[in-house]
Amino acid sequence: MQKIGLEAILDMGGFNRGMKDYTAGVDNLGDVTDRGAGRLSKLGGVLGSVGKAAVGAAVGGVAVVGGALAGYIGSATKAALETEAVRKNFDTLAESLGTTSEVMLNDLQEATRGMVKDSDLMQASNKFVAMGLADSAEEAAMMAEMATQLGMAMGTDATQSMEDFALMLANQSITRLDTFGISSGKVRERINELMEADEDLTREQAFMTAVMEQGTDTMDRLGEQGDTTQANMARVQSTMANLKETIGAAFLPVFGDLLGRFSEFVSDYAPQI
Repeated sequence: MQKIGLEAILDMGGFNRGMKDYTAGVDNLGDVTDRGAGRLSKLGGVLGSVGKAAVGAAVGGVAVVGGALAGYIGSATKAALETEAVRKNFDTLAESLGTTSEVMLNDLQEATRGMVKDSDLMQASNKFVAMGLADSAEEAAMMAEMATQLGMAMGTDATQSMEDFALMLANQSITRLDTFGISSGKVRERINELMEADEDLTREQAFMTAVMEQGTDTMDRLGEQGDTTQANMARVQSTMANLKETIGAAFLPVFGDLLGRFSEFVSDYAPQI
């Protein structure tokens, strides 16, 4: 089999031709700039120098803006790609609860006062539902609200609070209740009362009921946590993050198409390379 060089491979994809065209375009742009600056210099030495500097700055500014935009799109696409599986699982679990992902996400956004970006909301909700902690969209939203309200009151950001709350419930960790300002002693006492009142009640069920009851009482005592400067900052950050992931998601089909073509290219020319 005849081996081909890297130069030939790049020519096949039009890479070298594109670079030559780009270089020629830059050279032409430079010629035009120089000619324009030369004409301006005839009107006055100082004016000519200023004109040339202005044109150069404008061209440089376009390049900087274009580079920044390309970098932002690349970063946004990467973020959307990383959360693609989370969104897919969220859609599936929402359907299993008899609702839609759009309705469920809206409920979670309201419950958390907009302080958590969508991808983190979906990830936490996936844990609530997949681990059997929430049997409905309403229960998932209730847990999300309690986690963020109590977590922020105890000095933890809203996103981390949801993660910690899910793990605390899943592990039935009495010792981690204080992280959310919930009395472990009252929870233990309530668990015993519930199990004595209903012999068919499991300890897991009693723990969940006791935690939600005591958590609600603590929320009532502490008051609303979504009206602070920290909460406003969290809302701004989540809004910007959501915007970035939305833009990235729009570019995912293009990225997927490019990956497919590159995969075919590598498959076809890997032996020669």
